Amino acid sequence: MVSSWLFLVPWLLGADDPAPKPDLTPLVRAKMLMALLALTVLGIGLVAAVILGGWMVRRLARQPVSPSRVVDDAWYAKPLVPQPPDELDEHDLG
Repeated sequence: MVSSWLFLVPWLLGADDPAPKPDLTPLVRAKMLMALLALTVLGIGLVAAVILGGWMVRRLARQPVSPSRVVDDAWYAKPLVPQPPDELDEHDLG
């Protein structure tokens, strides 16, 4: 796969090679070069973003964790289903 793409770079740069090449206008050739350049810059940018992101994560991992807030966990001691009252009020009957 790579070897089939090797002829593309000298062809885009306009080098004389014995391989037959399609006749392209300078505008189309410039567009192809800019697309190749854009893909290269995008790839390098993505690699740089991964490296910088990993550097930031390692830097964050070196810092100690701050203490967490104390939360009152007494909610579990309460019954989930309320107990029926011993005496019913008159207004509850309807």
